[in-house]
Formats: sequence, structure tokens, C-alpha cells
Amino acid sequence: MDFWLVSALLTFAAILIVMLPLTRKDTVSVAEGEEDRSVYIQQLKEIDSDLARGLLDEQSAEQARLEISRRILKNDRRMTDAAAGAEGKATGAAEKKYLFSASDRWAIILVLLFIPAVSWGVYAAIGTPDLPAQPLAERKNTMIQDKSAAELIAQAEAHLAKTPDDGRGWAILAPIYLRIGRVDDAINAYRKALELLGDDVDRLIGLGEALTIKANGQVTEEALALFEKAGTIEPSDMRPPLMKARALLQAGKRDDAINVLQIILNTSPEDAQWRADIEQTIANLKSGGAAPSTAPSQATQTPAVQAPGPTAEDVEAAAALSEQGRKDMIRSMVDGLAAKLQDNPTDIDGWERLLRAYVVLGERDNAAEALRKAVKVLPENDGKRLTQVASRLGLDTTGVQK
Repeated sequence: MDFWLVSALLTFAAILIVMLPLTRKDTVSVAEGEEDRSVYIQQLKEIDSDLARGLLDEQSAEQARLEISRRILKNDRRMTDAAAGAEGKATGAAEKKYLFSASDRWAIILVLLFIPAVSWGVYAAIGTPDLPAQPLAERKNTMIQDKSAAELIAQAEAHLAKTPDDGRGWAILAPIYLRIGRVDDAINAYRKALELLGDDVDRLIGLGEALTIKANGQVTEEALALFEKAGTIEPSDMRPPLMKARALLQAGKRDDAINVLQIILNTSPEDAQWRADIEQTIANLKSGGAAPSTAPSQATQTPAVQAPGPTAEDVEAAAALSEQGRKDMIRSMVDGLAAKLQDNPTDIDGWERLLRAYVVLGERDNAAEALRKAVKVLPENDGKRLTQVASRLGLDTTGVQK
């Protein structure tokens, strides 16, 4: 109601302002008409003078005379009307006449009333007058959340262009580059991060995976050396020996690859979800078959297959960027992961990353809601696993069930 009242008042005020000229009258006096006529007569004389001196040709002079004669006739008509209106009054009296004729005034009034009436009708039909107000701060937040990942990556790249020695910034961008398929950029970013920050398991494995992807899935000598170094730093990490087994298979050393996979199996927890895949891979290799796609090759999926979104390390390492840039990038990645999980709700690893990201962001309510949604769609074992992860993150899992 307030909206329509304000709109009506503003429309009424606008119409009044536009209609003001319709109420104005022009003042016409006989004395002023005589002065104007004297000026026109003087202009005719000047034309004759200019023609005699050769400043004007005959054609131009004739056109000028016609124009001035037209003005004299118009002025004479105004003087005649003023004289008629001033009859019985003192000499020099003036008559006021509207600037627009009666028919013109009515036409303008109808148009002025028609335009707002049509505008209101159209807005009432297709507009949203009840839309709540959007303060500037909220609009800015909405614009930030609507930014594409490409824009956020461009901001990070601009930051690194100014501060190329920011190792944590390169460490953040490297896995993102790999996820979106910019493999060469990922390799460069991983190398920068390793050079500036030193050896780290995730960075070593990340560079090895990027090199493997660039080589069309072949584990190169450099990539294998990186995996072996990562395994030395963190012997419990399963990824380096898996990649070593893959390299052995590619080199035709099937028995050596089986031994490596058997060691992984022997040292894996009894409830590890990958045990069945590795057991199946070993059985296939012993029978002379090929390793299934869920075996070692899974460690180096292409970016198009990998689940999107940030790991907990990505979120925590984002402190290398400015505060706003960090929030923008994390929010874009988390929202992208949440959207992907709607299309692929059985991705247990994706749900786990989403929970960790929400906890790091301090959005525990969102984490709890994501947990409830995930448990409803995941298989029972995966649901239990995710609930255990949530408990370790300090989330309340009371009442969480399928």
C-alpha cells in the first residue's frame, strides 16, 4: 500500500510540473508590436543596402525579404488582436493569451493521463511491487556470491601477478587449475608453491598427478620420483604406492605391481572402503586380466571426473589472499560443490569435503543440514562413515538417520 501511495503522489507531482506550461499566458502589447515592426522594416532596408554593395546576390536578398515579410505579417496579426482586446482601455494596454490553443491543451492533458494509467496497469500485471528492499550491503554480498569461478580465479591471478613470491597463493590456485582442466597452469603453480614453500605431501602428489594427466595418463619418471618423495614424507598415505603400482603396470611389471598392491592391502584398516577395490584388482591381475578402473588409476582421474570443490586444506590455505578475496573464492567453490552434489548425491567424498568446508567457514548449521541430506541419500555404510566424520568435526549427530 505504501508503494502505491508514494507512486501516486510522485506521478501526480510529475503531471503537475508538465502541465504548468498549459496554464501560462503570453502577454501581447501594441507598443511592443510597433517596436518589433520597426526592427523588421530596418532589416529590409539593410538587405537593400547589402544588395547595392554587392554583399548579397539577388536570390539571397529575395529569400531574406520573404522571411522578414512573413515575420511582419505575423507581428501585424498579433498587433490587431491586441488592439481588439484593448478596445476601451488605455493605449499600450496588453492582452494575455494562452501559449497553447484549447484543443492543444486538451490533447496534452489526455496524453499525460494516458501514459501513467497504462504504465501502472502494465506494472501491476508483470511487476513486483511487494519485492523487499535490498540495502547496498546486501546487494554487494549477492553480487559477490554470483561471481563466476573464472572471475575469482582472475582476482587471484592478479594478486599473484603483483606478489609472485606468495607461495600460499600458488598452493591455492594449483589444485583449482587442475580441477578445471588448466593442466599446464597447474604444473606451473605447483612448481612455484614447492619452490617457495618447500616439499609437502599434497603439493608433491598434486604436481605428480598434473604431470601424469599431461602425459595422457602415463606416470612419467619425474612424476614417479615425486610420488616416491611424498611416500617418504608420509608413509601412511595410500596415493604414492598406488601411483607406483600404476607405473609398474605401465612398464609391464605385473608381479611387482601386485606386490605393491598387496602391501597396501596388508597395511590398510579392515573397514577401509577401498579394500574391496584393491582385492578385486589383485585378483584380476593374478588371473591375467586388466586392472579395473577403480584401482590405481583412480588416483589420477582427469579433472573433468574429479569431484569439484575445495578440500579442507584449500579452505585453510586461502588465508594467503586478501580477506575478501579469500571469502569470495571459498564461497564460490563451496557453492559449486553443493550444486554438484545435488546432481551426484552418492558422492561420499564430496559430502565429506562439503562438511569440512562448512566447518572451516564457521557455518555449522549448513554443515548439519548437509549431513542430514547426505545420510538420507547415501548407502547405509557411507551414511555411517559420514556421520563419524561429522562427529570428529564436532557436529551434533543426534537424530541423524535415514
